[in-house]
Amino acid sequence: TNPHEIAHTKYGIFIAQGKQIKRGAKIENASITDITPTLLYLYNQPIAEDFDGKVLMNIFKDNYKKSKKISYIGSYE
Repeated sequence: TNPHEIAHTKYGIFIAQGKQIKRGAKIENASITDITPTLLYLYNQPIAEDFDGKVLMNIFKDNYKKSKKISYIGSYE
């Protein structure tokens, strides 16, 4: 495969590919807790305010980020 995004750290690898993903995006200080908020954003779902992670906005193309905002809910519990 030819992934659009690969970020290596001493703790792991994050790979994202798709038509909304920016080729060659650099990601720093990402955490495993960022995966769920990022996927929820991608699938137009609200992010819980009590999540520890954040949306990895840097991986998305600029026109995609401009076309939709992050929405929030209090919690999924």
